[in-house]
Amino acid sequence: MTTISGLTANSTTPYLNANNPQNAPVIVQGKVVSTPNKGFVVPSTAYHPRDSIVEPIHNPQDFKRDPSPRRCNDLIWAILFLIHLGAMVWVAIYYIPQMTNRLGADYAADANNDDHRRFLEEDQDWSYQNIDNGYLYDNNAITLNLPSTIAVVAVTCVSGIFLATTALGFMVLFAETLIRVGFIATALLSLVMGMASVATGQIAAAIASFVMFVLVTWYACNAWARIPFAATNLVTATTIVRDNLGVAVYAYLSLALAFGWAVWWTSATIAALFVLGDCEGDGTCNNDLDPFLIFLFLASYHWTFHVIANVVTVTVAGVSGTWWMVPSEGNQFCSKAVTDSYYRANTLAFGSICLGSLVVAIVSAAKEIIRQMRDGRDSVLVCIAEFLLGCIKNILEYFNEWAFCFVGIYGYSFVESGMQVMDLLRSRGWTSIITDDLSGRALFIVSFFVALLNGLIGWAFGSVIPLGEGVPEIVPFLIAMVTGFTLCSTLFSVVGSACKSVIVLYAEAPNEFQANHPELSNRMRISWQQAWPVDFKYG
Repeated sequence: MTTISGLTANSTTPYLNANNPQNAPVIVQGKVVSTPNKGFVVPSTAYHPRDSIVEPIHNPQDFKRDPSPRRCNDLIWAILFLIHLGAMVWVAIYYIPQMTNRLGADYAADANNDDHRRFLEEDQDWSYQNIDNGYLYDNNAITLNLPSTIAVVAVTCVSGIFLATTALGFMVLFAETLIRVGFIATALLSLVMGMASVATGQIAAAIASFVMFVLVTWYACNAWARIPFAATNLVTATTIVRDNLGVAVYAYLSLALAFGWAVWWTSATIAALFVLGDCEGDGTCNNDLDPFLIFLFLASYHWTFHVIANVVTVTVAGVSGTWWMVPSEGNQFCSKAVTDSYYRANTLAFGSICLGSLVVAIVSAAKEIIRQMRDGRDSVLVCIAEFLLGCIKNILEYFNEWAFCFVGIYGYSFVESGMQVMDLLRSRGWTSIITDDLSGRALFIVSFFVALLNGLIGWAFGSVIPLGEGVPEIVPFLIAMVTGFTLCSTLFSVVGSACKSVIVLYAEAPNEFQANHPELSNRMRISWQQAWPVDFKYG
């Protein structure tokens, strides 16, 4: 390997301008560093995304970005979101007591009804339940030990987090193999489902499975040569997350928030619709419900859910930018990059997150309304409308993923970020590259195996501490498997977000990547050139 003097290019540093004179100064992170014959040195005034934006030097004609001032972008949308949350709090406080009072009155009326009382006395299958000393008794001969069940859930949560974290290192070593296994497993699963459908006489399902097998096989053959490209992206993203593992804490926190929001929203929405519809305890309603009101409740759910998820996405983008530019501030569990990025996502960038999430939420809510209409009446137009809304939703979510990268890295507003990132990728000629995402298969395969391992742990723990009498042995296995898959998928969603940030940062600042992470940079350059010899412009 030859040393770098000035800006002389060689086989290991293809991003430097080979036309500059031999004695030209070294440029790192858009700054001149006087270090003749000593290679790369990171300047003391290194870039940090909370202070300014990077000015990477690719070629003389490359554009530069103006610094983004520290301000709350899209503030009005953050205010509207908080007002919406306050409205949902009021809905819960106002309507839940009314619903419980009505249900209590209906129950009391039923208890005094002779026919109802006679039904309770004569029905031998009626299941009476009570809790005594931690046991849930049921007349159907199943006894559930609640403390043991809680213990299984707690233990499998800890083991699931441990296995998911350990799997990060596994992916760094075997990323390419995992992607190949993902292709093969998907094809084989389609083939097995097709054969099983034939054996059971399900001809339509068999045809669909065999068509899926042909499509997956065809796609795998075409994408096989690009697997090393996807693997290097995945390795880099996984390294970012592993070096800043504290970001996983915020991901798990978002999971808890999403669960809490689902419970709160469900309680408030059911109570409001129950009271406004003048409903009875048996589910019959005397008043017709306004479809627009249902739309607003659905939009509320999707808006908050996407905001919670996108806060983590923007945080990951900020962490990735700091790790890329200033590795000294992004290489610890609870690094400065992690804490500062999460703070910015919940303050300065929160309005941009609310705006981007609202756009998707509106389309998602409309899609749910259309689906309800389709279930009520089978119409071709309704099916077409649902399909179009699904396409629009996918496009918006795809656009948001890239826009939030710039929101997290540079602190731009949502609309400006969307335009800037698309202009960047288009100017690099990477419109084909960004659509070729193979890493999701590897993430799913690892999540599935983590779920299986966690299920075995739950089964072993359940065999030592039984959940109760009559409880099937598979129950602790299923509890642990679902827990493990949920936790692992949550962590790996962070890796997926980092993959998007890696592509954006590689388009924006390849010199900085070579300076700060040369081994990963060299590996990525080689795999990208092999996979995209025409579209990949560097080198």
